[in-house]
Amino acid sequence: MATPAPKPSEPRWLTWAALAVCAIAIWAVFGDARNFSFVLWDDDHNLQQNPHLSGVTWENLRWMFTDTSYARRYIPLAWLGWNVDHDLFGLTARSAHLGNVLFHLLNTGLVFFVIKAGLRFWREGGNDAGRCPSTVAATLGALIWALHPLRVEVVAWASGRIYAQAACFLLTSLWCYLKSTESAPGSAPARRFQWGSVLALALSLLTYPLALSFVGVLLALEWYRPGRPAAAPGTSWTRQLPPLLRAKLPYFAVTLAVLGLTLWARLNVQAVGWKPPVTLAEFGTVPRFLQACYVWAYYLWKPLLPFHLSPFYTQLISFRAGDAAFVASLLAIAVITAALCWQHRRWPGLWLLWLCHLLVLAPVLGLTEHPHFASDRYSYLSAVPWSVALAVVIVQLWSRPARRAILLVATSAVIVAAGALTMTQAAVWRNTESLGQHMLGQLGDHPRRFDIYSRMATALRAEGKMAEANAYYVKSLGGDPTAAEKTMDQARRLEQQGQPGEAFVQYRIAAELRPELAEPRLRMGAILLADNHAIEAVPVLTEAVRLQPDLVEARLKLGWALYLTNQAAQALPHYEMALRLKPGDPAAETGRGVVLLACGRAQEAVAQFEALVRRFPNSPVTHFNLGLALLDGLGRTDDAAAQFEIVLQLRPDYPGAREALARCKR
Repeated sequence: MATPAPKPSEPRWLTWAALAVCAIAIWAVFGDARNFSFVLWDDDHNLQQNPHLSGVTWENLRWMFTDTSYARRYIPLAWLGWNVDHDLFGLTARSAHLGNVLFHLLNTGLVFFVIKAGLRFWREGGNDAGRCPSTVAATLGALIWALHPLRVEVVAWASGRIYAQAACFLLTSLWCYLKSTESAPGSAPARRFQWGSVLALALSLLTYPLALSFVGVLLALEWYRPGRPAAAPGTSWTRQLPPLLRAKLPYFAVTLAVLGLTLWARLNVQAVGWKPPVTLAEFGTVPRFLQACYVWAYYLWKPLLPFHLSPFYTQLISFRAGDAAFVASLLAIAVITAALCWQHRRWPGLWLLWLCHLLVLAPVLGLTEHPHFASDRYSYLSAVPWSVALAVVIVQLWSRPARRAILLVATSAVIVAAGALTMTQAAVWRNTESLGQHMLGQLGDHPRRFDIYSRMATALRAEGKMAEANAYYVKSLGGDPTAAEKTMDQARRLEQQGQPGEAFVQYRIAAELRPELAEPRLRMGAILLADNHAIEAVPVLTEAVRLQPDLVEARLKLGWALYLTNQAAQALPHYEMALRLKPGDPAAETGRGVVLLACGRAQEAVAQFEALVRRFPNSPVTHFNLGLALLDGLGRTDDAAAQFEIVLQLRPDYPGAREALARCKR
């Protein structure tokens, strides 16, 4: 192991100034996130509806560390962090988002110190590794990491706290490891930093298992670190490796313990929406490897083109191994790996950087999942090695003033542009509506849009925006080809149960889902008529008749609605058409008689009702209508009185019969 590097002299204020610049920039870009709302994108399940986030109690502590069914990962310290938030601030949307911003501030500071320690570790810049050049390089590297648009998901999403907290402990672990290499091997400071690194790794893994491959990163750093004592001539790598592995046994022990708990949680998850891991029969070895290559390649090019960002990407959902994206990714990973491995003695820094890239991303390759998503939050840690690499380049070019100026200007421009993009992207997470609209714009006509419609409907309904909520709810049902039939069945049940208002809503939804159906509009019109809303019923029933002209019931309802709204002349053709479609229909004949009387064609109305009386001599309704036609249309009071007396004989409590009979005797 190399002898400790001499500690460079550096004004302390320079470090504090650099950290202040980082803090101001981050607050300027992300500070408004503290005003964001919870969103229906796991915030409901993780935070709002989680009964175990009620504060730090013994019962909640027991659940945090023993339950493996609520989430598909073992994350006790993430739950603990939110419970502490609950005890201190009530776990509001404001406190959750503010906590994310503060974690990001802390992580940026840790990235700054990791870069500086990494520069000393790699001995880039010689004796200047800790002075002004490295401070500037660390500041620029940390800012590019912190203000990149791919950081938005972790910072602006309340549930992203898991990743920020896990990264905080992991960056601490990495910094402690790098610090341990600056002390004499076996010395007390070296041991303290080493055990601090192990402890921080354990805390990170217990927050979220993003660092399961971290021990591999440490082995790569140790194997390729400058100044590592050269092995005796002829010593094979198989004899050099065991001492390094033994030195990392505590890291292995912590990693294997959490890995076991993670696998147990993944196999026993019972939360709604989580399925068991896919089998090899469902998702084979070759597709998994191609998926891994896609993820490795994705986080190479996406940071360079951070546009069209979304919490949900569809590339890996419908997996076709022969697609150009997967073939290109496989070729890119294979070529880069082969080239850097071949030239690893010439370019050890690039080879180490590449190994770190592959290793850091290993836990998020989705090897047990299908479908899998290359989410922005997974870049939170994978971007750190690239920021270190940028700092190395800056330090190497620092001694050349012309290139230094160009590099500083270019890097500053990138930081400003990234910050502007990040502010725009962060605004997407303000609430469920803004997030949903953004995601719909990115999804296009992908079937997963129906889930977003449903989430937006739920959120808008909670805000009291019923019209907008219903519109999105109807859209959400479009993903179910049987939704209209299910909605109609529900509407019929509600109507039968005496809940016409609720039934009307379901009929309206069915009408929007299947605009070609007449039945939903017929039933809506019938409910409106029964509720004495004839004016509103007319256009609804008119549309039902237009859609299905031979629907007799729709003709009858429309005719009656027109009659009630003093449009008897317009009602008559509908009754006559109903009789042509269904000759002798009593309802159609009765309605025709009533409308004829209203149109002043009393003689025809009387003839219509007399024919009905002959067919239905025991019908009080028919006798009553005939009596009214005789009384009001022809003035034949005696004949009308006879009809009303028959009505009272058949049904003594018939509404209006006694009043009509009294009119005849005046």
